[in-house]
Amino acid sequence: MITKDELAERLKHACAEVIASEAELTEIDSHFGDADHGITMHKIASAIAGAVDDADGSIQEMLDDVAMAVMVLNGGSAVPLWNTWLDGLQEAAPDADAVGTSQLKAMFANALEELDDMSGAKVGDKTMMDAVIPASEAIAGYDDALDEAGLFACAAEAAEAGAENSKNFPSKFGRAKSYADNMASITVKSTDATHPQNGMSFGDLGETDQMEIGAGQHGEGGGVRVPMASSKETVGLIAPKLVEAIGLKSGDKAFVMISGCGATTMMEQLILYKDTVEYLEGLGVEVVANMVGEILTVQESGGFQMNIAKWDDSTLNSKRGRAFPRSSRSSRT
Repeated sequence: MITKDELAERLKHACAEVIASEAELTEIDSHFGDADHGITMHKIASAIAGAVDDADGSIQEMLDDVAMAVMVLNGGSAVPLWNTWLDGLQEAAPDADAVGTSQLKAMFANALEELDDMSGAKVGDKTMMDAVIPASEAIAGYDDALDEAGLFACAAEAAEAGAENSKNFPSKFGRAKSYADNMASITVKSTDATHPQNGMSFGDLGETDQMEIGAGQHGEGGGVRVPMASSKETVGLIAPKLVEAIGLKSGDKAFVMISGCGATTMMEQLILYKDTVEYLEGLGVEVVANMVGEILTVQESGGFQMNIAKWDDSTLNSKRGRAFPRSSRSSRT
């Protein structure tokens, strides 16, 4: 058996390793993204470590606290992914102060199932799943009669090998191309971000009572500025353009994504999602898949990106989105 305190120490050790790798993660991301992945992972790891230190009660309650701490963070796509994985762990965790090998196997199996439901990525897709899936499979194949330390060791070895092997995989564009052919998106910005190196603002939008429709995906200006409007009014301005662009009509199915830019709260994102669904339903379009959260952020910029895609049966069978990050906190008083 492994005690709650021993599991807590393993979690905090993992978090310390992630925090120590912040600069490396940022450097890698600077070649492909916004150079903020290191910052995001530092925030996630710090939140996990803090929740572990503050947690009381059983292993299940500790992991529930950890999942909740990650859920409320502002960050990129890593936040909902790790929240989902952590919440999957706690769902299968015992309400006790110790856990055995067979219970650990059940916890990691459930975590993978939940993450797979959200991500849809497989080994070879050049994502975090290239490491998570081999580690989970190693755990699943571990002998129940052996000790817990060996379980973690074999998982770490498999994860490292999977990550190394991902260097041999090409990036996959087939599904992305099909999706791109049937979707349209637009960004609405309410405040500008600051540059991570010099601290200067990208613009002067925050000093006005306006919002910018059609801002660049990385915070660039160039869109049309209009007076600040409510969620429903904003949806009424931009959703018709996206519907027209992809030819959505009554009877069609659709996927809707609302991605906060960095400073937009989850409540604001969910209100935007609700208003978008109501608009599409008024046209006779059924929203059958969704994702709401900080999928692509621009530092602390205020605003959101709306993405609407035409969804067919083959797409529905291959992937399902979540409306928001998960936590089973409601089970606790």
